[in-house]
Amino acid sequence: MAVFSGGLLLAQKLPEKTMPLGKLALETVKPVRFPKVDNQKLLAEEVEKRKKGLNPSFAITRNTSLKPATHGEWTTSKDGPNEIWRLRIQSAGALSLNLGISDFYLPPNARLWIYNLSMDQIEGPFTYSDNELHGQMWTPAILGDELVLEVSLPTVEKKWLKMTVEKVNHDFQGIFSMLSGSCHLDVACGSREGWKLVDNYREVMRSVGMYTINGRNFCSGALVNNGRNDCKPYFLSAFHCDVTTSNAPSVVVYWNYQHSVCRPLLSQANGANGDGSKALFNTGAFFRAGFSPTDFILLELDDPVPDAANPYYAGWNATSVLPEDTLVCVHHPNTQEKRISISYRKTYRGQWGQLANEVSFGNHLIIPRWDVGTTEDGSSGGPLINKNQQIVGQLHGGSASCSNNSFDAFGWFHSSWIGGGSPMNRLSEWLDPENRGITSILGRNGVLCKKGLAASVTKVNICTPNSASAQIFTGSAFSAPITFDLVGSTSAISYSFNPVTVLPGNATTLFISSKQMVGATESKIKIRGISGEDTVFTELLLVLNKTPDKVVVKNPGSDQGVEPTLSWFSMAGIFDYQVDIAGDSLFSQFISRWVTLDSQLVIKGLDFDKTYYYRIRARNECGQSPDYTFGRFFTPLDLGLQIVDLNNVLCLPSDLKAGLKIGSGFIRPVKITYAISPPVPTWKFIDGDAVANVINLKASAVLDSLKSGSYNVKIVVSDVKNSKETNFNFQLKGLPPKPSLLIPDDNEVLLVERPQLSWTNTSLTDNYSLKVSKNIDFNEPVFAGERNLNFYKFSQDLEGGTYYWWVKSKNDCGESASDIRKFKLNLNDLGSIFKWQIAVEPNPVDDRVNIHISEKLQDVTISVYSIEGRLLFSQLYLEEQNHFSVDTAHFPSGMYIVRVLYKQGSFSKRIVKQDY
Repeated sequence: MAVFSGGLLLAQKLPEKTMPLGKLALETVKPVRFPKVDNQKLLAEEVEKRKKGLNPSFAITRNTSLKPATHGEWTTSKDGPNEIWRLRIQSAGALSLNLGISDFYLPPNARLWIYNLSMDQIEGPFTYSDNELHGQMWTPAILGDELVLEVSLPTVEKKWLKMTVEKVNHDFQGIFSMLSGSCHLDVACGSREGWKLVDNYREVMRSVGMYTINGRNFCSGALVNNGRNDCKPYFLSAFHCDVTTSNAPSVVVYWNYQHSVCRPLLSQANGANGDGSKALFNTGAFFRAGFSPTDFILLELDDPVPDAANPYYAGWNATSVLPEDTLVCVHHPNTQEKRISISYRKTYRGQWGQLANEVSFGNHLIIPRWDVGTTEDGSSGGPLINKNQQIVGQLHGGSASCSNNSFDAFGWFHSSWIGGGSPMNRLSEWLDPENRGITSILGRNGVLCKKGLAASVTKVNICTPNSASAQIFTGSAFSAPITFDLVGSTSAISYSFNPVTVLPGNATTLFISSKQMVGATESKIKIRGISGEDTVFTELLLVLNKTPDKVVVKNPGSDQGVEPTLSWFSMAGIFDYQVDIAGDSLFSQFISRWVTLDSQLVIKGLDFDKTYYYRIRARNECGQSPDYTFGRFFTPLDLGLQIVDLNNVLCLPSDLKAGLKIGSGFIRPVKITYAISPPVPTWKFIDGDAVANVINLKASAVLDSLKSGSYNVKIVVSDVKNSKETNFNFQLKGLPPKPSLLIPDDNEVLLVERPQLSWTNTSLTDNYSLKVSKNIDFNEPVFAGERNLNFYKFSQDLEGGTYYWWVKSKNDCGESASDIRKFKLNLNDLGSIFKWQIAVEPNPVDDRVNIHISEKLQDVTISVYSIEGRLLFSQLYLEEQNHFSVDTAHFPSGMYIVRVLYKQGSFSKRIVKQDY
């Protein structure tokens, strides 16, 4: 870091509330534009890379060298002797942009902003404090395909400003909108949504961040505590994320990027974009240690984590004891909002490359499968956390996904502790800096390294009239003892602190007692700490509850069919409701138990014409309703109708047959009527015994007299009391129409060794059969095969001569053959036959393509085909001429074939259309 002379320190300061100029006079700043790239092509290439196991990326790098001295625009500010430099950068089609800046130095009074043209994302100001020893600055992602760099500084400091934009990273995937699987669980989920376990990890979740490397790649990682408890920003992740000593300054970590509410598992919303914010971030880091065999890296962020991120430095366990019970992984799948995956299964030692096999001396921990959630690209480096909120590993990889129940492998923290035995490849050197032999440590709230308070829990639950307690920790930076009280306390509780006053870095215990109450309540209580002139606060969520009252039923479920809905009045503070179903009032004929969070339940699996009994009770943190709510309901007669044994796709001629299953609730005999739509006058069904439960139906009309298409049959069954109807659809299919051969024309002379054949698409066709032969008897075939598309291009050269070909359209009902055509293959082009020269230009083409022939001709046909063989343009030129021009402005970008036809000879040329 440079030391400046007194003259510099006396420089004019910028106004404290200075903001970027934004759009003001921005049109005078000429943007630096990069050539357009094909995002879809890049995305397809990225998919193939991931199939090969390569690290995921969302952007490509455009290398450049942009400096204040050579690019952008300088203007003089109206606010005193200050100057402003602005640089516009555009990469057309980018979903976001981020920059890699080298040789970076901001003078003491300079400010740097980065923003997009709409000004809905403004990052900065970055200041003198953001200068680092490595001399680099990597920006967060800026939404859109154009951004502005703006520097404001006193004129006297202009000569000290240094920066070179070397990397412009073009986002082709959309880091702000990338999707993940719908089986992931939001960290916002908790006891309110039935995920009480997740609340136990509320603090350690705050340690996890999503980060980018080189402005292109992405992974997950976590802040970790160290033996000094000093909140040094150590960040643990995976070695295979490819962070090295040289590129560590490019790391940008995003904090608290998570959805605001709990989305239901497997819901469409859960797999869609969330509402998380990337506004809190750190940029830049130093590489401290890494070890490939256990797949760990340890970084030290080059700036403190922002206070607004409310950071938590996770504890860890480096002992050789395998973790038991529940394990969770907190991670960012595919750069999406933070999620938590849960495994209740026993873990064991494994080795990378040995899949999920147990390896007795392995240096990885294997999660055989996830019970809740999973991992995917971008989850790499996410911490594996035991039930004490301690990290025991970081994600290396595996086969787990939303579509399977496969394994994941985590580099074991215990094995990484010693690693390769040197400071550069072990954790112990950094996380036990005083070499005290620490092998296990709890996490630390970042606020405790400052003047702040932190509670041992985020929520206090009290079942009245009981009491509860919570520890309140104090930061180590206070200069005087801290005294506690509550601000705005509710009358429903009494409280005390013991002790009331503590020294900095120590803790007190808050005791809370509740009074009698009517119903559940939630409120925030504010804990105040006063230390000399400093006053700080922390908050707790206080939930006062009692055992649930008796459930009151709204709808008992009768008269609703065989799957009735039982509903009751919702109650506050309830975990779930338990509903039992039985065939008798004593519940000795127990049928089923249902547990639901909702205040209604659709009961399935019941029989018709029966009496059933139910009992309901509610459950919350304080217990369950002291008494069941009992009731009964009745299911109706079985008046159901069901069509069985129906083949609803028929080829002409054919018979329509089906079975009609009639519910036992009808009084026999029954009357059955039929109607077909569209109407058919000759239609009639022959049915069997009207007393039977299943009646065989057969159409007596001649189906061959009907047109191909879809038909609907309505059936009405009635007895002396009841009448019900049902219907079914069937489709009649005939033979497909015969295809018409398109290219080449009959008797046409072709000049290419690998011609393309095409024919019309026909309706009712499943596929086509193509045959090409050297004789009209087709007993010397050169090709015979099935095609799904209506064209075929030979993949091998043909010999010169005459060829015959036909195409059959086929479906389940049969096939229809085209006429037979022939073409002649002359491997000499028109120029060779007639001694002419032919040219097609330009190629690639833009708005027009020109064809030039060295001799004037008449009766020439110029045609343009798509690469699939579809005719797009054709014109016969009757007058004698030798220059032809075709308008291609309306053609989309792609590949086309231009064909010149004269007498029985032709010339074909492939062209490329590009839009500039």
